[in-house]
Amino acid sequence: MPTRSKLSAVFLPVVFLVLCGCSDAGPKLDLHPCVGVVTRDGEPVAGGGMMFRPEDAAMTGFTVNASVNRDGTFVGETLQTGRDGRTTARPGVPAGKYRVIYHPLSDGSRMGLETELLEPIQVEVGPNTITIKLPTSVPREKGVPREDQ
Repeated sequence: MPTRSKLSAVFLPVVFLVLCGCSDAGPKLDLHPCVGVVTRDGEPVAGGGMMFRPEDAAMTGFTVNASVNRDGTFVGETLQTGRDGRTTARPGVPAGKYRVIYHPLSDGSRMGLETELLEPIQVEVGPNTITIKLPTSVPREKGVPREDQ
Protein backbone atom coordinates (compact mmCIF):
# COMPACT_ATOMS: atom_id res chain seq x y z
CA MET A 1 0.00 0.00 0.00
CA PRO A 2 1.44 3.43 -0.97
CA THR A 3 2.45 5.74 1.83
CA ARG A 4 0.99 9.19 2.35
CA SER A 5 4.22 10.90 1.18
CA LYS A 6 4.27 8.85 -2.07
CA LEU A 7 0.64 9.74 -2.77
CA SER A 8 1.38 13.41 -2.07
CA ALA A 9 4.36 13.34 -4.41
CA VAL A 10 2.13 12.17 -7.26
CA PHE A 11 -1.14 13.87 -6.37
CA LEU A 12 0.06 17.42 -5.54
CA PRO A 13 1.75 18.09 -8.92
CA VAL A 14 -1.41 16.92 -10.72
CA VAL A 15 -3.57 19.25 -8.59
CA PHE A 16 -1.14 22.11 -9.27
CA LEU A 17 -1.35 21.56 -13.06
CA VAL A 18 -5.14 21.46 -12.97
CA LEU A 19 -5.38 24.64 -10.91
CA CYS A 20 -2.86 26.52 -13.07
CA GLY A 21 -4.22 25.27 -16.38
CA CYS A 22 -2.73 22.65 -18.62
CA SER A 23 -2.25 24.79 -21.73
CA ASP A 24 -0.83 28.22 -22.36
CA ALA A 25 -3.30 29.64 -24.86
CA GLY A 26 -2.75 33.26 -23.89
CA PRO A 27 -5.38 35.59 -22.46
CA LYS A 28 -8.91 34.25 -22.61
CA LEU A 29 -11.00 36.39 -24.96
CA ASP A 30 -14.54 37.48 -24.13
CA LEU A 31 -16.52 35.97 -27.04
CA HIS A 32 -20.11 36.65 -28.09
CA PRO A 33 -22.38 34.44 -30.22
CA CYS A 34 -22.34 35.56 -33.86
CA VAL A 35 -24.60 33.74 -36.31
CA GLY A 36 -26.30 34.71 -39.52
CA VAL A 37 -26.80 34.16 -43.21
CA VAL A 38 -24.91 35.23 -46.35
CA THR A 39 -27.09 36.31 -49.26
CA ARG A 40 -26.69 37.52 -52.86
CA ASP A 41 -29.67 39.05 -54.65
CA GLY A 42 -31.84 38.15 -51.65
CA GLU A 43 -31.03 34.43 -51.86
CA PRO A 44 -28.73 32.47 -49.54
CA VAL A 45 -25.37 31.53 -51.07
CA ALA A 46 -24.56 27.84 -51.30
CA GLY A 47 -21.48 27.61 -49.11
CA GLY A 48 -18.05 29.17 -48.77
CA GLY A 49 -16.18 30.84 -45.97
CA MET A 50 -15.58 34.23 -44.37
CA MET A 51 -12.74 35.98 -42.60
CA PHE A 52 -13.44 38.80 -40.14
CA ARG A 53 -10.63 41.38 -40.02
CA PRO A 54 -10.80 43.73 -36.98
CA GLU A 55 -10.82 47.44 -37.84
CA ASP A 56 -9.11 48.21 -34.53
CA ALA A 57 -5.38 47.58 -35.06
CA ALA A 58 -5.01 46.86 -31.33
CA MET A 59 -7.20 43.74 -31.64
CA THR A 60 -4.47 41.17 -32.24
CA GLY A 61 -3.56 37.65 -31.23
CA PHE A 62 -6.60 35.93 -32.71
CA THR A 63 -8.31 35.11 -36.01
CA VAL A 64 -12.05 35.18 -36.61
CA ASN A 65 -13.67 33.19 -39.39
CA ALA A 66 -16.80 31.27 -40.30
CA SER A 67 -17.71 28.42 -42.62
CA VAL A 68 -20.78 29.15 -44.71
CA ASN A 69 -23.15 26.19 -44.97
CA ARG A 70 -25.06 25.14 -48.10
CA ASP A 71 -28.10 27.07 -46.85
CA GLY A 72 -26.04 30.26 -46.43
CA THR A 73 -25.95 30.14 -42.61
CA PHE A 74 -22.79 30.63 -40.60
CA VAL A 75 -21.48 30.60 -37.03
CA GLY A 76 -18.51 32.83 -36.21
CA GLU A 77 -15.56 31.28 -34.39
CA THR A 78 -12.33 32.62 -32.96
CA LEU A 79 -8.97 30.88 -33.27
CA GLN A 80 -6.19 31.74 -30.87
CA THR A 81 -2.66 30.33 -30.90
CA GLY A 82 -0.96 30.06 -27.53
CA ARG A 83 2.71 30.37 -26.70
CA ASP A 84 2.80 26.58 -26.74
CA GLY A 85 2.01 26.65 -30.49
CA ARG A 86 -1.42 25.08 -30.14
CA THR A 87 -4.37 26.73 -31.83
CA THR A 88 -7.75 26.52 -30.16
CA ALA A 89 -11.05 27.34 -31.86
CA ARG A 90 -14.03 28.52 -29.85
CA PRO A 91 -17.46 29.60 -31.02
CA GLY A 92 -18.09 33.32 -30.76
CA VAL A 93 -16.44 36.59 -31.72
CA PRO A 94 -14.89 39.39 -29.63
CA ALA A 95 -17.00 42.57 -29.63
CA GLY A 96 -15.85 45.12 -32.20
CA LYS A 97 -16.06 46.30 -35.79
CA TYR A 98 -14.88 43.95 -38.55
CA ARG A 99 -14.26 44.02 -42.29
CA VAL A 100 -15.65 40.83 -43.81
CA ILE A 101 -14.11 38.93 -46.69
CA TYR A 102 -16.28 36.21 -48.26
CA HIS A 103 -14.88 33.48 -50.49
CA PRO A 104 -17.17 31.08 -52.34
CA LEU A 105 -16.74 27.32 -52.53
CA SER A 106 -13.90 26.48 -54.87
CA ASP A 107 -11.84 23.53 -56.01
CA GLY A 108 -8.69 25.59 -55.37
CA SER A 109 -7.71 25.92 -59.01
CA ARG A 110 -8.52 29.64 -59.22
CA MET A 111 -7.70 32.71 -57.11
CA GLY A 112 -9.37 36.09 -56.87
CA LEU A 113 -12.85 34.79 -56.08
CA GLU A 114 -13.14 36.58 -52.72
CA THR A 115 -15.32 39.60 -52.07
CA GLU A 116 -14.66 42.20 -49.38
CA LEU A 117 -17.80 43.86 -48.08
CA LEU A 118 -17.86 47.63 -48.46
CA GLU A 119 -19.40 48.22 -45.02
CA PRO A 120 -17.98 46.73 -41.83
CA ILE A 121 -20.10 44.70 -39.43
CA GLN A 122 -20.42 45.40 -35.72
CA VAL A 123 -20.31 42.57 -33.19
CA GLU A 124 -21.95 43.68 -29.95
CA VAL A 125 -21.65 42.32 -26.43
CA GLY A 126 -24.27 39.56 -26.25
CA PRO A 127 -25.87 37.47 -29.02
CA ASN A 128 -25.52 38.75 -32.61
CA THR A 129 -27.55 37.76 -35.68
CA ILE A 130 -26.12 39.26 -38.85
CA THR A 131 -27.16 39.18 -42.51
CA ILE A 132 -24.22 39.51 -44.90
CA LYS A 133 -25.46 40.92 -48.22
CA LEU A 134 -23.01 40.31 -51.04
CA PRO A 135 -23.03 42.82 -53.89
CA THR A 136 -24.90 41.80 -57.03
CA SER A 137 -22.04 42.89 -59.27
CA VAL A 138 -19.64 40.25 -57.94
CA PRO A 139 -18.61 38.01 -60.85
CA ARG A 140 -19.55 34.42 -60.13
CA GLU A 141 -17.18 31.53 -60.82
CA LYS A 142 -14.51 33.84 -62.26
CA GLY A 143 -11.03 34.40 -60.91
CA VAL A 144 -7.64 33.65 -62.37
CA PRO A 145 -5.86 30.31 -62.63
CA ARG A 146 -3.33 29.64 -59.88
CA GLU A 147 0.27 29.73 -61.05
CA ASP A 148 1.30 26.89 -58.74
CA GLN A 149 -1.17 24.42 -60.28
